[in-house]
Amino acid sequence: MSEGVKYDEDKLDYTLLPQPELAKVVETLMYGANKYPEAHNWLKVPDGKNRYIKALLRHAMQAVDTDLDSESGLPHLAHAACCCLFAMHFMSENKVLNESNISSKYTVPENLLRDYRSQDILSVPLCIKKNYYCVTCGNKECECPVN
Repeated sequence: MSEGVKYDEDKLDYTLLPQPELAKVVETLMYGANKYPEAHNWLKVPDGKNRYIKALLRHAMQAVDTDLDSESGLPHLAHAACCCLFAMHFMSENKVLNESNISSKYTVPENLLRDYRSQDILSVPLCIKKNYYCVTCGNKECECPVN
């Protein structure tokens, strides 16, 4: 019997990410989604790139003295990672997205989602429509087909 073939050389390999640390970043994103009026509030912050770079630097400097943020109880470096991702987004987009294009802009291709789930890398499913990690699907207001 011959070996099977799988053409996955050009696909992103998310197993390279350190999963426990990535989970802390996701926890931080979920904390922010609960703290602020809506999950994607960060997209609407005026001058987002500069403000998130400043926040990234503040959290990085605070991490020198203490691991955990006093307000959230989460690692300063997880907050810094979120700020870095947000700043990268603003640098690549060079604009703030509005609500009408958030769901289409952040839709995860079904084949990529299948790859995530088949490897059981993530313990919390990705919300297909909103591109953030749900709690039960999990955001209670989510329209994700997992709900």
